[in-house]
Amino acid sequence: MFPSCIYECVLIDTVMETDINKQNIHIVTNMKSIEYHDSFQNVLNMDSNKQLLWNGKRQQLTEKYSWAIPNQKSIDYIVDCSPLIEIGAGSGYWGYEIDKHGGDITCYDSDPNSWDTQWYPVQEGTPHKLQNANISDDFTLFLCWPPANNPMAYNAITMLNPNDVIFIGEWSPNKHSETHVNGTDEFYEEMSTWNRVKTISIPQWEKSTDKLYHFSQ
Repeated sequence: MFPSCIYECVLIDTVMETDINKQNIHIVTNMKSIEYHDSFQNVLNMDSNKQLLWNGKRQQLTEKYSWAIPNQKSIDYIVDCSPLIEIGAGSGYWGYEIDKHGGDITCYDSDPNSWDTQWYPVQEGTPHKLQNANISDDFTLFLCWPPANNPMAYNAITMLNPNDVIFIGEWSPNKHSETHVNGTDEFYEEMSTWNRVKTISIPQWEKSTDKLYHFSQ
C-alpha cells in the first residue's frame, strides 16, 4: 500500500483554512471521493443519453479508469475482504480506490504498460506465472471485467485456489454462448459450484448489466 501521507488530501474529512487579515473562515469538506463515480454522475447530468454509449463519454472514461464503475458500497465491501489479489488489473484504478479506502491489494496484469494512465502499481503476472509463486493462502481473488471469451478468469481460480472470489462483470452462465462479455463457459460452470454470498449493484453504462458478485468455497 502507498504511504498514507500520499492520500492525506482525501483522507481528511474536513479542512479549515483561516485568513486572519480578511477575518474569514473557509471550510472545505473533502470526503474520500471516488473519481470515476463522480465523472459518471456528470455524464448522467448531460442532456443527451448518447453520452452513455461507447462513442459518447463511455470510451473516454473506460480508457482512463476501467470497464466497471465503482461506488462507495462496492469499495467498502471489497476493502473488508482484504487481503486481495487482482488478476487482470489493467490501469490499476480499482486497486487505487481500494488502497485509498484502506484495503490491502496486490495487482497483476499480463501487460501492465498497455494503459495510458496508471493509477496504482500493477506487476506483470498471469495465473500461469503466479501458480508456483509464494502466495499466501489467505486472500480474496479479485476479477474485474475479465476479458471476453478468454480463459484468464477460469485459470486464475483453478491455478491460484482462492477461498473467496469477487467478480465484477456481467453474469452470463448460459453455456455455449457465442459471446460472453466476461470469461468463458468453463468460468461460469466453475463458479456455479461455489456459494454466492453477496451481490452488489454498481453504476452501469448503457446496456451493461455488470454487478459485484462475491463467491466463497
